[in-house]
Amino acid sequence: MTILPKYERHPRELWESVAAAVRLVRRDRPEIVVSTGAGSAALYCAVARAAGAQVVFAETMARVTGPSASGRVTARMAHANLVQWPEMATVYPRARVCRPLLLEDVGAPLADDVAGTLLIVGTHTAPFDRLVQITADAVRAGVLPAPIVAQVGPSTVAFPEAEVHEFLAPEVMSAAIAQAKVIVSHGGAGSLSAALRTGHRPIVLGRAKAHGEHFDDHQQQLMAKLAASDLVVALDDRLGAEHVASALRPLPRPESSTLPSLGDALAEVLDGLGLARL
Repeated sequence: MTILPKYERHPRELWESVAAAVRLVRRDRPEIVVSTGAGSAALYCAVARAAGAQVVFAETMARVTGPSASGRVTARMAHANLVQWPEMATVYPRARVCRPLLLEDVGAPLADDVAGTLLIVGTHTAPFDRLVQITADAVRAGVLPAPIVAQVGPSTVAFPEAEVHEFLAPEVMSAAIAQAKVIVSHGGAGSLSAALRTGHRPIVLGRAKAHGEHFDDHQQQLMAKLAASDLVVALDDRLGAEHVASALRPLPRPESSTLPSLGDALAEVLDGLGLARL
């Protein structure tokens, strides 16, 4: 496995990532590249495309109504594009629309032995003090069940009532999600998907650009989309007992869809590009 250098849009990181991409393309000589286009991967796709590779771009399920920054670039160079929400067909007119990975396996019953509350703010580098403070206030008001485990990232909000972690290893986070009774989360697609797969209806506050919590408002858009389908409980500026009661209702049964799964659509695209002949 090769890990590309981290790219957070700094000029120095840009050139480091480009140089790493050139080295990898020269070494591996890829004929087909499949990517979500995020960060350094978008730069790798550009270098591979220039070297003759065919590129397949799958926009992240976190994008509901607008493109990601890297998607604006990667989709233009791609031989095929895949999106995961019908609204995105107008953003990428050439794209094939698939069922969102986020909705796969939704509806499993909540385990009988779950207990307590888990707060998840994700791995974004900006603090999410609003969500940490809202959750701490709800705990002090007796709204959220104990024990409390809080993954708070770089936040400095005081939360002595909780077992606080800056970050949790993926396997530890997965176990914590499965064991919690109530999940309070940012609007990250990965966190919400993990919660839904384990039978939770997470209580969600999406990060907002206006508060300096993210580059844009895609988490707000995803939160609204899932709230409209009764799959999450959307927050604004407080967390009350009514939010917890709503979160503990059984999830709705998944709606039937004629759209292909992302896996099936990707397999068809790769077959059309000649993967079987490589």
